[in-house]
Amino acid sequence: MAHRGLGMAVLSIRGSQSIEDFLADADANSITNVELCGVKGSCHGGMYKSALWLAEEGGVSAMMKKLNDDGHEKIVFTGHSLGAGVAVLLALLTKTKYGSEMPDVSVYGYAMPACVDSGIADNVCGVGVGHVGDGVVVRSLVNKDDIVSRLSVANAIELALEIQARRDDWSPFLSSDISGVMSRAMTLWAPHQRGLAASKMEEPSSKRAKLSDSSASIDSGASTGSGTIDSGKTNDADALAEPSVVDSTDVSFKTDPFDPALTNRASFDTDGNIKDDAKLAATLLDQNMPTSRLVVPGSICHAYNCRGQTRCALVDHRHPSLRRIEAFSTCTRDHFRDAILLSLREAKARRASTCVPPPAWEPMRTDADVRCTVCSFHVSWSVTGKAATETARATHHCRACGKIVCKDCSMHKITLPRHALLSLQRVCDICYERSSFDDFQDLPNPPERWQKANDHDDDVEVDEGHETMAGEKWY
Repeated sequence: MAHRGLGMAVLSIRGSQSIEDFLADADANSITNVELCGVKGSCHGGMYKSALWLAEEGGVSAMMKKLNDDGHEKIVFTGHSLGAGVAVLLALLTKTKYGSEMPDVSVYGYAMPACVDSGIADNVCGVGVGHVGDGVVVRSLVNKDDIVSRLSVANAIELALEIQARRDDWSPFLSSDISGVMSRAMTLWAPHQRGLAASKMEEPSSKRAKLSDSSASIDSGASTGSGTIDSGKTNDADALAEPSVVDSTDVSFKTDPFDPALTNRASFDTDGNIKDDAKLAATLLDQNMPTSRLVVPGSICHAYNCRGQTRCALVDHRHPSLRRIEAFSTCTRDHFRDAILLSLREAKARRASTCVPPPAWEPMRTDADVRCTVCSFHVSWSVTGKAATETARATHHCRACGKIVCKDCSMHKITLPRHALLSLQRVCDICYERSSFDDFQDLPNPPERWQKANDHDDDVEVDEGHETMAGEKWY
């Protein structure tokens, strides 16, 4: 697209749609010693090959140069996902070829992937690059938990190593979950009842004695601490100690002769393949030097959740959230166009003078009985697993009042535009009933494209970023 009145030419590149596009995504091997704007570094293999083909055989670089000579001084490359990565590399190739003859080249990338190393990102398309012919101005958008922006080879290897290193942390929880599923299967999958919630929390001493030493250290560490963690950090296994039982009801518990804890532990100790895989992952990580780690380039607008509200912060590729893969239920949904559009609309609505800050979320406690505000039963009464992590997974927050509620007492969803929450949000039964009166000023349901395509319970109970980190600027 070219607009003579604005003096601007824009080239837009779509994301992955065809088999060839997905093959380009999968070609994640870095191409080293690539010189872009006078700086040598590494690039994503598939994206660089696509950009190189467009620049040379496709004639895109020559076309943009002709538009620039015809009076379109501002040259803009833009794209989504794969298209954003190709747009950055195509802009850098064009800038490398013509240099100061095209002084004003910029890139706007949505769901930008990690496509260049830190050397190119800092020196050629970093935050300090201006319109003086010294590089390409890159502005990237990373939407919340979008996994594509974090899916680099280095991050994937580190995730595998972390899973291996924290085996003693998560294996007791997994064993407890398996035991819970088997116990419920013996009842022919009988429906949960609130009156039996206490038995889910109690665990016989014989079973506790069979857990690994690492599990015991987690429990003891949590009991000696303050006992209060923020709801946004519930994914930290070190903080997820098993809650103490405050219900004095005497409930009999029959020990299952099958102990998955011992079975799984024995398989871990005798499986040589696991140890070999860990050594291989460590070797690959050592070979992946910091200069070859692919990162998201440019000045990054990171949209994130805080008490259910969408906020934006200006960060760079060194932000901790972009240097690790975290498996959230929305990590794929946040990648798509509709989710990005919704985040931008909510971030803009939050800046309006009429926006009311959302209520503070009630902190989740792991050293006490976590009760639902509506029904007063333990929040994990409706889940099958017996691990302490079920308390975190079963804890939900009402977006209207911020109180802790269980899943069954927060099945309704409404919009809360006064808090800049324009999509359907989880609310408790009490707030849902109050929404019919003057307590809330709710709008009708949002457009269909904003609603989820399924009815799965995949709300994120993560409250990201309570403090301004070094180098951050707030929108």
